[in-house]
Amino acid sequence: MNEIKSVLNPVTGAKEFAPEEVYGQFHMQPPMSYKDQVKEAEAQQMAPAPKLTQRDSNIKSSLLSIENFDHYMNVAMQLSKSTLIPKHMIGKPADVLIAMECGLQLGIPMLQAIQDIAVINGKPTLYGDGLLAAVQGHKDYEYIKEHVTKDAGDAKKAVCIMKRKNHDERVVEFSVADAKKAALWGKAGPWSQYPDRMLQMRARAFCIRDLFADALRGIKTEEEVSDYVEVRTKSNPVLEMLKPTMVTTAQLEIIAGLIESTGISNDRISKARTHFNVSEFKELTEGQANEFISMLNREASR
Repeated sequence: MNEIKSVLNPVTGAKEFAPEEVYGQFHMQPPMSYKDQVKEAEAQQMAPAPKLTQRDSNIKSSLLSIENFDHYMNVAMQLSKSTLIPKHMIGKPADVLIAMECGLQLGIPMLQAIQDIAVINGKPTLYGDGLLAAVQGHKDYEYIKEHVTKDAGDAKKAVCIMKRKNHDERVVEFSVADAKKAALWGKAGPWSQYPDRMLQMRARAFCIRDLFADALRGIKTEEEVSDYVEVRTKSNPVLEMLKPTMVTTAQLEIIAGLIESTGISNDRISKARTHFNVSEFKELTEGQANEFISMLNREASR
């Protein structure tokens, strides 16, 4: 190893080594001054954080993520005890948490989401005003214009005009004729009480869904989905015709008389109910009742 050059301090007489000699020999850097250390720390703080993908960002911010779940589940449990939330969520912290998560994904404040989100057939929906609030907070939203025309009869209609940045205006109309075609006009409930408002909500829903599908993520309005569900659950005349005819009063009287006259045991009566898959004989079909009467008559002839 090369000898490190040194000099004597003229005052103290101590041997000193030049910094460039010491650090040069061992391939080291001289210690950083305080000012340089501050500059380096500031530079590191100013350096941009690693960019997350949209998917990673959504997962990290989700209330269902590992980091957030325990806290927000506890919040949901406390809120579920309140009488200021919708009745269908009281005592159901899981429903409250899901409503809060839906609100987060739609950009709606959590407490507003709890009030605005309704569950229809297990699917979250938004009331018409909540749907508008979800898109009004979107970065591309520009404006909305709505009105109901003063036309008479079927020509009367609600008009919704909405504008999104870098898109043409979207115009959607929903008329009385459209409502009649969908079997909505004049039906009991809001369509009879607030017909103009319901026309407005339907035009608004279609317009928003056409223009801001990315913001809504498939969410529809409560008013629209409720109408669809009601239509689907109405009785079907064909299916009604195919339904079996139920036991008649006369048949039930014959069955009761035969049970009494034959003295059939309770155990055998229970087995008969199990055989016909009913809990009471009044649930029998007409055909099952005739079969049971035949069985009882054979029992009586023995």
